[in-house]
Amino acid sequence: MGIKKLIAILAVLSFSFSAVAQDDMGGEKKPFSIYGDFATSLQFYDNETNGAANHDDFGVNLIEINLEKNWSKSKLHLSIGYGTTAQRVNGPNATSLTTLNVMNGYYKMMSDYGLNFWIGKFESPIGHETYNQMDNSQFTRSYGFGLAPFFSTGLGVEYGADMWKVGLIASNGSGRDTDTADENKTLGLVVDLDPMENFHIDVNYLTGREDLDGAVDATGVATNGTALISLIDISASYMINEMLDVAVNYIDRTADFNNNDLKANSIAGYVNANFGMFGLGLRYEQFSFDSSALYPYSRPNANFGTVVIPGTATENSISSITLTGKAEIDQNAAVVLEYRMDSADENATFTDSDGNGTDTNNVLTAGLMYRF
Repeated sequence: MGIKKLIAILAVLSFSFSAVAQDDMGGEKKPFSIYGDFATSLQFYDNETNGAANHDDFGVNLIEINLEKNWSKSKLHLSIGYGTTAQRVNGPNATSLTTLNVMNGYYKMMSDYGLNFWIGKFESPIGHETYNQMDNSQFTRSYGFGLAPFFSTGLGVEYGADMWKVGLIASNGSGRDTDTADENKTLGLVVDLDPMENFHIDVNYLTGREDLDGAVDATGVATNGTALISLIDISASYMINEMLDVAVNYIDRTADFNNNDLKANSIAGYVNANFGMFGLGLRYEQFSFDSSALYPYSRPNANFGTVVIPGTATENSISSITLTGKAEIDQNAAVVLEYRMDSADENATFTDSDGNGTDTNNVLTAGLMYRF
């Protein structure tokens, strides 16, 4: 199916159901709604190569369509994604050309007592950033984003009140389309706190195992096996006023693979300024890892299509500064201009235009996002 034809079909569907989605339900949940997101970008790298990554290119990052059926105490949610984002976070393997995937497919039940249950495939609550460009301060993602699972397939339960919420997730690993015989099994503890107005804290812990075919935290060794993982993720955000908000995220992951402890951690700070139709976002991240072959949680072996880590360095660290400018076309559409500067303490971390190792990599991104 051609990309133009797919866009046309999604547009027709969104307009066809717009009357249902926009009905005034008197504060009640809409019985059925359909909505979606579109994100595309043109990126320029100062270290352009002829390989599969780090080259100037235009791409469709994400076309996602969501269908949601609501009842009084439950809902059924399904979303289909197409594009490079859907391919990288959800493909059956690291080199898959499949780009049309189920992103979310779950059933959730809510009670009057603050106790909720859900089952299926759902976006992981672990990690500060999300797979959807519309929901992040920056268009590109942090290195820390790659340390956590993007999705989980399994079941969850949560209980909470106005100022706090506690949840438990049991899943078959990262939620990718893996071999049915894999040994992926993870447990996650999720804690959300709202100690004061405009201040939010997330504390998440994940433990379990991942196999080599299911997004393993591996060293590139060809031998199949499993990695025992543990991950802690802490985020805090504060809205100072309507024009300014700040956030910080720390994520640390350890994996035991073939009796080798692989460790990586990220600490990132965010500052966002809102000037009505215009906005500015700044992210600074310090990322450390002890193996150049360290795989992000859900693969591929790259920072989500932004920066490749090919070298042979160990105990490396990367400093990343990302400046993002956003202009709203209307309430549903925005254009983005972003400049990202990555600097590593090892010369072989990135690859320059001649294929040689270098310690810097800069990326300029022009993006368009639309929510329908």
